[in-house]
Parts: sequence; structure tokens; C-alpha cells
Amino acid sequence: MAGKEPAGGTQVVASANTQRRQSIIDDLKRRIVLGEISLGERIIEADVTRRLGTSRPTVREALNQLARHGYLVQEAYRGYRVSEVSAERVRELAAVRLVNDMAAIDAILADATGKRMAVLDATLATYLEQMRDPDSLGRHEAHMAFHRGVWETSGNSFMMKFWPVMEAEMTLVLAATQHHRHDDALLCTHHELLVECIRRGDRAEIRETLRAHVEGAPRTLH
Repeated sequence: MAGKEPAGGTQVVASANTQRRQSIIDDLKRRIVLGEISLGERIIEADVTRRLGTSRPTVREALNQLARHGYLVQEAYRGYRVSEVSAERVRELAAVRLVNDMAAIDAILADATGKRMAVLDATLATYLEQMRDPDSLGRHEAHMAFHRGVWETSGNSFMMKFWPVMEAEMTLVLAATQHHRHDDALLCTHHELLVECIRRGDRAEIRETLRAHVEGAPRTLH
């Protein structure tokens, strides 16, 4: 019948819209990570629409999602701006990370079969391989994937619901301290040391190694 939508047409359109929205999100995250957009800088919806050649509603959906996860702040009558990071905010993030990372690690240690530890070893190996990427965004994503992997390996599904917000906060902190970036080789060493500590199973040693890792960033902010 003329005018009848093909079977599955709605799903195809929805999938295309989802892909376009995700491409906008990825583009803005990339620009934040690389410092092309400064923390606190306004995001003009019309500018994003024109630059990426997409529709205003799709851009608006992408900006809303970034705001929900904490990358952006929505201000009445002013639109969106990139979230800013203070030393206090970084300290609060470090405290939350320490608690959640230790909870994930405890779950890994509690697995007497050693399967979760094997998964963590594989996560580390993937991370080290991906850190060879010449693209700085690729290395950032590898870093985020490693920490996400620690949480995933714990098997705690509730923590994974919280992960997008945690990733946003970690990304903003790294963007704020980009002029004090860790040496990539040193960063790899830190993660290798952490996994070695987990493998030994000394909880006090693990906590101290993790604390030193997550609390390093506040010292670069004033």
C-alpha cells in the first residue's frame, strides 16, 4: 500500500538517530579531552549543529545526555557550558573512587576460583597495548576502559549504572590537569603496580597504592 512504512522502518530511523546523537557526544568529549574546548566554556547549540551538519533536536538530545552525566552544566536562559573542576571537587571524586574501587577489588579478591583475577590481568594487557595508540584520545579512552574494567570484573551491576558519571568526572579532572599530564609510561607503571598488589592480595597495600593513584590529581589544582 502506498505510503505504508516498511517493516522495521521505525527501528532503522531510531538506530540512525541514536548513532547521530552518539557521534555528537563523542565529538564533544574528544574536544574536551584534547583541550579544544575549555572547562567552563559555553556550548552553543547552533554552532554544534552547523559544524556537524546535524539537526537541532539531535544536538539537544546529545547535550542533555552530556549534562546528565556531568560533562556539561545547563543554565537557565544561557544554555550549556562545560563543567568546571575545583580542587575540592577533585578531592571529593578521589574519596568516592577509593571507596568504589576498593569495593570492586574486594569482589575480585573474594573469587576463590581466580577467574576474576584472570579477567583483570587480561584487562591490564589490553590497556597496555592500547596505550601505544599515537592518538591522545585513544590513550585516554584506554585509561577509562581500564578503570571501567576493574568495576566490570567485580560483577557489581549497580556500580556499572554509576560508571558514566564517574567517567565524566575523571575525564574533566584529566582535562583540568592537562598541563600536568602524567607521563604515559609512568601511568602504565602505576596500573601495573596496582594489579600486582591486587594479585598479592594484601588489602592494606592495595588501598595505599590505590589511594596514591586517585589522590594525585588534587595537588595539581589550586
